[in-house]
Amino acid sequence: MSKIIYIDLTDLEQWHGIHGGTQRVVYGVAKEFFSDKDSNFDVRFMSYNEKRNSFFESSFEPIIKRVEEAGRVTDDIKVAESFEQKIKNALSPYIPPNIKQNKQAKFLLSKILVTTKSIKHKTSILKTISLHKQPKLIPIDFEKDDIVLVMGKPWDNIKIQDKLIEEHYKKKFKLVQLVYDLVIPFNPQLHHPSIFKQYTQNMFEAVSNSDLLLAISENTRNDILKFANLLAIQPPEIRVIRLGDNIKTKNDPQCPDTRIIQPFVASIGTIEIRKNYTELYYAYKLGLEKGLDLPQLVIIGSKGWLSDDIQYLIDNDPVLKDKLFILNNVGDNSLAWVYKNCSFAIYPSMYEGWGLPVAEILANGKFCIASHSSSIPEIAGDLIEYFSPYDTNQCLSLILKYYNNTSLLRKKETDIIQKYKITSWHDTYKAISSVI
Repeated sequence: MSKIIYIDLTDLEQWHGIHGGTQRVVYGVAKEFFSDKDSNFDVRFMSYNEKRNSFFESSFEPIIKRVEEAGRVTDDIKVAESFEQKIKNALSPYIPPNIKQNKQAKFLLSKILVTTKSIKHKTSILKTISLHKQPKLIPIDFEKDDIVLVMGKPWDNIKIQDKLIEEHYKKKFKLVQLVYDLVIPFNPQLHHPSIFKQYTQNMFEAVSNSDLLLAISENTRNDILKFANLLAIQPPEIRVIRLGDNIKTKNDPQCPDTRIIQPFVASIGTIEIRKNYTELYYAYKLGLEKGLDLPQLVIIGSKGWLSDDIQYLIDNDPVLKDKLFILNNVGDNSLAWVYKNCSFAIYPSMYEGWGLPVAEILANGKFCIASHSSSIPEIAGDLIEYFSPYDTNQCLSLILKYYNNTSLLRKKETDIIQKYKITSWHDTYKAISSVI
């Protein structure tokens, strides 16, 4: 008889925008579990219901449908947005699907967005609208031999971890949790202060109570051990799992913005302090001040924590117009086009648990220059070249080195194609399956 494994979909069910790194991982692994008909596990899905403070049965099929439909939508060509449209776009990831798909609900939503001044009030109103009869919730009665796999962001709601631990101690199932990084406890300056307490508390509970932790890099594994030692807690077994780096698209890749001209360089990642786009901004300002010929640089990422300053700088600097700009809403079809058509990529992050965009660009046979921080050198070793995330001159020198020497760049690409081992999401799934 196959062991039952419950995969938590709470994060995916509550997310309705373009997937960030965490959502890409949860979706990529969960889809492989869902698709493998020869699995040794009885694969089931669950999600947390805050109102009832319990876990209920869930389904992966609606998530696949939503993601594939999103993939068929043409990525944004940049246009001026009204204030109202900006508010709608900002709230869109938090609007329940049953509201988005219902005409009457859309009408009411439009009225709310136009007439309500407080975004907080708007969000609370959205939560009270329910025009569809909700499907019956089937509670999960965990058993001793079950496995529960959590790969999302339970730190967004500490009640999730609390309920997990409560059920774990009552039912004695095997609790396996994926750990991305410990950037918030160890580098609080790189994230919003509002999440420090709950993230650290969640990590303490995960390290103290899980039966197995899956780290996405040796760097993360070392940080878990450092965290446990600091708090004098005994960590469980920790296994390092390499993430998939292949992007699958059903449609032909397409250019995300008419301003992009070749040759161009790309930098991919959420727009937030930790990703260190300020280094790229000042490198380009310095280069242009010196009269240097620089490639167009396209930064691609959804808006994250504390991103307003760098977004404003780049969006409103007339000297950098069309030379350096940010695209916030780019789906996988257009991201695949960028990976395929850029000259090379830049990744200046100050701290990572892994660095998925670096792996993805290499999986597409392209070169990358990157920060030497944290986990990033684990991805490709000497196949790429590194710079300090705090040295603007060093970053600028490497940009010029590979922009002005196409033969060197081609040699690097040849090395990558010959030596870099692509990891599929099926590989990640198999690795997880073998250790849980």
